[in-house]
Amino acid sequence: MSYDECDNSVTRLWTSLPCPVPAPPLFDTEKEDKALQKALATVPRCARDCLKIGNMTECQKTVRCHWCLNEESPSCSSGCRTGQSLSMYVLFPCQNLMNLSTGEQNSLKYLFKEAIIRLVPKLSALNIDNLQLQKDGIKFKLYGTTSNSDLKTLQENIQRLVKQGKIVLGPDIDLPEIYSARSTEHFTE
Repeated sequence: MSYDECDNSVTRLWTSLPCPVPAPPLFDTEKEDKALQKALATVPRCARDCLKIGNMTECQKTVRCHWCLNEESPSCSSGCRTGQSLSMYVLFPCQNLMNLSTGEQNSLKYLFKEAIIRLVPKLSALNIDNLQLQKDGIKFKLYGTTSNSDLKTLQENIQRLVKQGKIVLGPDIDLPEIYSARSTEHFTE
C-alpha cells in the first residue's frame, strides 16, 4: 500500500517534496450562481401580449405596448391609431370598378390593401382602412399610428409606387383581369 506524505498533515511538514495545491471543489456554487444570473440578465425578456393587459399603468410600463384611447373602449395594444388621417385616391383608369361583382370588388379591395402594405415600408394594416371602390379608382383613408405617424411620407411612397406602375392587381381566383394603378399625370381620358 502506497503512502502519500502530502495527505498526512503531520508528515507533510517533514517531506522534502513540494506538496501540490489542493484542487478546487468540482462545483463552485457561488461562482455558478453569479454566472447564471449574469447570463440570464443578458437574455431579453419574452414579450408580453399587450392585449392581455387590462390597465393603463401596466400597459405603459410594458415595452412595445401602447394604451389606445381612440377605440370604442380604451385598451392595451402593440399599436394604436393616433387620430391623424388623410384621404387618398388611387386611379385605375379605363375600368368601371362598379361593374364588378361583389366578390370581385371585395377581392380587388383585399389585393389592393395587401399590395400597399407589402410595397410601402413601415405600413401596416392599422394604417389603411375605409377602402371604397369608385367608378375608376379606390378611395381610402390613411391613418397615423404609434409605430408610424408620418402620413406625408406614407402618402409620398404610395404616390411614387403609382407613378412607377408597381401597383398591379390580379389575376386572382376571384379577379380574372389585371388592374393597374396609374398616376393622373400619366393618364388622359
